[in-house]
Amino acid sequence: MNVQARLLRPREIRWLIVLLTLGVSFRLIKLSQPFIDAWSWRQSDVAMIAENFYRHGFRLFHPQINWGGNAPGYVGTEFQLVPFLASLLYICFGVYDWIGRAVSVLFFAVSVPFFYLLVRKVSNERSALLAVGIYICTPLSIYVSRSFMPDMASLSLCIAALYLFAEWLECERAPWLVTVVCLVTSLAILVKLPAVIIGLPLLYMAWKKYGARCVVRRELWAFTALSLFLPLVWYVHAYYLSVRHFPYQAIYAQPPKM
Repeated sequence: MNVQARLLRPREIRWLIVLLTLGVSFRLIKLSQPFIDAWSWRQSDVAMIAENFYRHGFRLFHPQINWGGNAPGYVGTEFQLVPFLASLLYICFGVYDWIGRAVSVLFFAVSVPFFYLLVRKVSNERSALLAVGIYICTPLSIYVSRSFMPDMASLSLCIAALYLFAEWLECERAPWLVTVVCLVTSLAILVKLPAVIIGLPLLYMAWKKYGARCVVRRELWAFTALSLFLPLVWYVHAYYLSVRHFPYQAIYAQPPKM
């Protein structure tokens, strides 16, 4: 794709702004709702961690919950980017439920232009606008992207990583770009471990570009190693944190057993 084709036309920008505004507006409805909806247990845990960051010195490497009795309540979880960002906003606005939801809405807003650019790259402008229209209106998308959980953040980072990786394959002589792709991919996996499945579409794109030769390209192996290094370090840390501190809670995907 040449430079001119990469640039967004004014008409595209206008439509994208309209769709983004609609999408964000849907998600701002009852933004201050307490965490009593579905997945309330998970949202409550994330809110606990965010408040404990705020009240106990922003200890990013030691996320704490409040149901650990007299113990400090350190738990081994995913990298707590979302509650940490919320805790920073608590400094300015105070501890309110809408702040956690707003962080997820912000990540949704970031994902929209990357999603548009990704679909536009593999298809065309019309298909990209249609895809974004469906993306912003899907009920599950609306629900998750206004919940105080890491899911929307991880999805947004995955979409950005896919687009940036595709750009890097076309501009291999841009070292800054591969650095950004590695960082975004690492963050996606750090924030939500199942995001490691992003390796499948990345492998497909590399295979489509290089064929079987992709398995011997050093830059792709370097990208893989750099993208997985930080998640590996974090999840080893999370495991040891969970086995050393009551309530001995590891990376969770279901409510804690009481």
